[in-house]
Amino acid sequence: MEKREPIICLLAALVFLTLALQMTSGNVSQPPVIADDLENFTAFLRGYGLYLDNSMGYYVVSGGSMHPTFSSNDVVLWVDFPIENLRLGDIIVYRQPTLPDHPVIVHRVCDVAEPGRVRTKGDDQSEPGDYYVTGEYYEGLIIGTLFTSSTGWHA
Repeated sequence: MEKREPIICLLAALVFLTLALQMTSGNVSQPPVIADDLENFTAFLRGYGLYLDNSMGYYVVSGGSMHPTFSSNDVVLWVDFPIENLRLGDIIVYRQPTLPDHPVIVHRVCDVAEPGRVRTKGDDQSEPGDYYVTGEYYEGLIIGTLFTSSTGWHA
């Protein structure tokens, strides 16, 4: 296990625990108080980034290319993680190199051509993309799900 993996797991547990403590209604389908103001929610997540010494964010999944792992409107948590350390099976967030104005994509790494150059594929797709993702387009590594459209907020 790499040095940062236990830290990332601990950080994800802290985020989920904090969200659980802030849920006062007992209804898990309702977002926690911090999600009422998206700017505060983003600041809350970035505060945990200090533990990793890098940035952290979230992304709302759109489309069905990662079904059944993720569905449209699921909220996933990502961290800045060196592209050179990615492995087969990691799920990443990136901008599509052939369509730079397209919203970011969440896909699974299916080929590591060389450190810093990976190919991805959606779980619900039969073939990988016809491009490689490099550091220029790479955003980060998915470390968990904060909200899933099928069950509500995770705690």
